[in-house]
Amino acid sequence: MDLLVIVLPIIGTLLIGAISPGPSFIVVAKSSLGGSRGKGVAVAFGIGLASAVFAVLALGGLHVIFETVPWLYVGFKVLGGSYLVYLAYKIFVNAKKPLSEVRVQTGQQAKRPVLKGVILGFLTQISNPKTAIVFASVFATFMNREPDMVLYLVLVPMIFLLEFVWYTVVAILLSNSGPRKIYAQAKTTIDRVTAGLLGALGIKLVSDTL
Repeated sequence: MDLLVIVLPIIGTLLIGAISPGPSFIVVAKSSLGGSRGKGVAVAFGIGLASAVFAVLALGGLHVIFETVPWLYVGFKVLGGSYLVYLAYKIFVNAKKPLSEVRVQTGQQAKRPVLKGVILGFLTQISNPKTAIVFASVFATFMNREPDMVLYLVLVPMIFLLEFVWYTVVAILLSNSGPRKIYAQAKTTIDRVTAGLLGALGIKLVSDTL
């Protein structure tokens, strides 16, 4: 089968999924508005890495694994939902903290927040079972059961770039002075709304397993 016939539909479908707002978008937005452009890009990089991991797993038959071992997917949803609730709690308790106390300093101190941003992006994306299912379903729809090695070499880097570039664009747009000024003026409210959205998504994931 022609490589483009497989790759283009997968990339197009995943692009639509990336653009649709979800936990990853919320975390990139929060990091860019309340942290810095660099932190937002770091989070985007982490999301790209996690998406590449999902691509590798999907190529290896993630859809089949979830169908064969249903409790594995249930456990994945519980862990993912719990992480989102924890993240929501962290944002909520820091909602009243002034933006000047949250902003990252330059120099040696800036290295840790960048690493934390990458980890935050990775964990947010990798803990989202809906993303795992989207990847598994899309790959199962457009690919053979035994994918050629060339698909690993082509699709995995393309999916990393797709997610990284999209969320980097989001980070750059939201880290401009206009959005940051609005955020600084309404930080407590925005953070609490952000925490509420993430918490609601986390609780829904956990409750769906009951």
